[in-house]
Amino acid sequence: MELLDFVGLIKKRTILDILWITYISGFSVYKSYLTLMSAHFLLLVFFEAFSHSLYLGITRFKSKGTHY
Repeated sequence: MELLDFVGLIKKRTILDILWITYISGFSVYKSYLTLMSAHFLLLVFFEAFSHSLYLGITRFKSKGTHY
């Protein structure tokens, strides 16, 4: 009887360990996904700002060139 209780305890403990490991690995994957998305967002914002300033600089340069 004690042996069956011990085996049941080991099975229950293993299931809990598997669930915990799955939870932790899922959380780390989610965290890395969030980091990736925020980096992508920052890169997108930077590219938008850079292309906009480049566009403004080109149009300003062209307009200065046409005034002369």
